[in-house]
Amino acid sequence: MLLGILAALAFWSKYTFCGLFAGLALGVAMDYLRRGWGRDLLRLILSFLLGVLIPSVPIILWFWINGALSAMWDAYIVNNLSLYSQNIRGGAYDPPLQNLLNNLPWSIPAVLGLVLTFFGKAEKAGDGEESDRTGEKGSYVMTGLTVCLAAVGLFAFTYMSGRRYPYYAMILSPFACLGYGCVFYWIRRASESRPHIMRYASLAVTVLLAAGGPFAAYRLSQNAYLLGTAKEDMPQYRFAARIHETQDQTL
Repeated sequence: MLLGILAALAFWSKYTFCGLFAGLALGVAMDYLRRGWGRDLLRLILSFLLGVLIPSVPIILWFWINGALSAMWDAYIVNNLSLYSQNIRGGAYDPPLQNLLNNLPWSIPAVLGLVLTFFGKAEKAGDGEESDRTGEKGSYVMTGLTVCLAAVGLFAFTYMSGRRYPYYAMILSPFACLGYGCVFYWIRRASESRPHIMRYASLAVTVLLAAGGPFAAYRLSQNAYLLGTAKEDMPQYRFAARIHETQDQTL
């Protein structure tokens, strides 16, 4: 049910995000079948659908009460599926994999993390013995498979419309946490015999990143070029000023 609620929230924000939840749902369903819980699968699906309805019903009711249900359907569903995918600006866009190659600082850790999550093993806290994360055979493999399915689903849904803007690949950046987590874990394990060196090295790296991060963001970010631009020169604020001149302020 919680997965259904989150999927609905993603759908009403930007429905290409639903690819992540499609992968998660598929992984959960496969785990039920693996455990021999096939009879409970229907109840699982109904619980998911109930979760989808919880945030969706108030949204649909709001548009219906305001007489805008058909407009919402045309603008959010029909136009996005039929018009948004058209290349109205002209020119060529990089293929999806090229977008990942343009974001190596996080795409490499993301791929590394997904591979290690799929093929890795958990350890019991304290004794270092290899085991399944939940203590059941195959459960850790299913966890890794589910995370990989979520990444693949998000990737597929993001690019299925045919649009390939450079920033599209950024939606996959949270998966880099898996790779960086594995790297930090290896560093900690390798430095257990020299804890003082690790402590000072961590402090030095933290200070360096804190000091250099803002400078690197200012110099490298594609979004920094508007810093210092007056609000009055921005189209959004000029539109807002025109709208505020009227008494009946509607979109």
